[in-house]
Amino acid sequence: MSITETGVVAYLCLFCIELFMLLIPPFWRIRKLLSTGIVVGIVVLTLWVFMQTNPPVAIVFSFVSVYRIINLTRIIEGRMHSAYLRRVVIRSSLWLVAIQLLLTTSVYILHPERWSMLILSIAQVFVAMWIVLNIMIGFRRSKLIGSIAPHAQRDLPTVSVCIPARNETTALFDCLESIVNSSYPKLETIVFDDCSQTATSDVVKHFAHAGVRFIHGEEPHLNWLAKNQAYDALSDAATGDIILFCGVDVRFEKDSIQNAVQYMIENKLDMISILPSRVQYSITEQIIQPLRYWWELAIPRYLLVQPPSLSSCWLIQKDALDSKGSFDAVSRRVRPETYFARETHKSGKYQFLRSTNEIAVTTLKPPRDQFNTAIRVRYPEMHKRPESVLSISFFIVVFLLEPYATVLKGLYTGIDSAALIALFSIILLTVAHVIIMRLSNPKGAFLGIANLPFVFMSELYLINESMYRYEFSTVEWKGRNICLPVMHVTPKLPDIDATVDQV
Repeated sequence: MSITETGVVAYLCLFCIELFMLLIPPFWRIRKLLSTGIVVGIVVLTLWVFMQTNPPVAIVFSFVSVYRIINLTRIIEGRMHSAYLRRVVIRSSLWLVAIQLLLTTSVYILHPERWSMLILSIAQVFVAMWIVLNIMIGFRRSKLIGSIAPHAQRDLPTVSVCIPARNETTALFDCLESIVNSSYPKLETIVFDDCSQTATSDVVKHFAHAGVRFIHGEEPHLNWLAKNQAYDALSDAATGDIILFCGVDVRFEKDSIQNAVQYMIENKLDMISILPSRVQYSITEQIIQPLRYWWELAIPRYLLVQPPSLSSCWLIQKDALDSKGSFDAVSRRVRPETYFARETHKSGKYQFLRSTNEIAVTTLKPPRDQFNTAIRVRYPEMHKRPESVLSISFFIVVFLLEPYATVLKGLYTGIDSAALIALFSIILLTVAHVIIMRLSNPKGAFLGIANLPFVFMSELYLINESMYRYEFSTVEWKGRNICLPVMHVTPKLPDIDATVDQV
């Protein structure tokens, strides 16, 4: 038996043991022991592949093996209910093995000779062109349709501005100040204090004379995320025909709310989501946040019936919210606005808008909060699947970062056709990045020319860090762990006698 045949047999044996463990009940009962053995086997096989095959094959094989080990480690950790754990691990195992076989075989057949690197560079150009095209389409679709005609005050609907807040002070003060200065005549403002441990209530009391209402929150129920429970309480308390949800980091100009509502009326929309313009200008902020907008604009979301949306600022007709099941339908969804955007888009009554002079919405969020938001949303956006994180990571490395490596190699060894094509890919990606920066942070747009590879590396880290924290650690948001308790179990129950003694 040849060395290659030996490796294939070992790979198939490990995969068969994995399948037996996942599909046959007696094997599932000793899942932790078997998973540990399979992980050791994958590590040994990966080291063997590194010693026996060419570097590209070894790198690709190892890249996927990391995610297979992560998937099996979920069994070893045992943080989820057994039935749920078994179901998600089976799905991920099949996908990960299929991806590993496909990628490793492809790289083995298409050994990176000069011609195959040229093919890869051409593929990278097509991907970059596809990204630019989608962003330009998103740019066009986020544009205001026509002008905003004024309406008589009697024809305007009532609007409730709803703000979930927890442990806020200065940010909440500035947000409320911009709202109470609004020119909209039929406006109520409600703040939900989500069990704050700071002077959040004192900030709200400062605006009591302006009619700002205050709701005391309670600890979130087991089957609710805290923010969604806050949204639910706010929507129940709201009396307006339209509800505007926003974060404390959002700021409005005097006529922003009025123009947004009039725009909804003119275009018969049930919901709009607004991409705010960022007012910070720091290098850290320019690296953490931009890819957040890439995922909304660079993907053909309208074709996928999942239009772009953001939680920063969105308005929805109260009747439309109720008809879609209100927040009971999204009690555990990390980004509930995506559901309502999708449902209203199906009837052609949704639009994603960018901040303009007419509807001027800005945001001021420190880099630390941006980092925490990225960790909170990235893995749930990928449906908590390691294979999705693998696919996105592979895409970032091969199609977004590798062109830079090809150009650097060309500068060192001599410019060839692959390096020239890779340079063209970089130019296209930079154009796309500058467009998004112009939308989201005009003052820092020029940084888009230089910081793009660091943005890609930042995103690569964030999606994997988000996966790690959801699977093996905690995801803290406003001082709370938001990992799904209904899916997780306590490995060991507390000692009853000790608990009684403490009481």
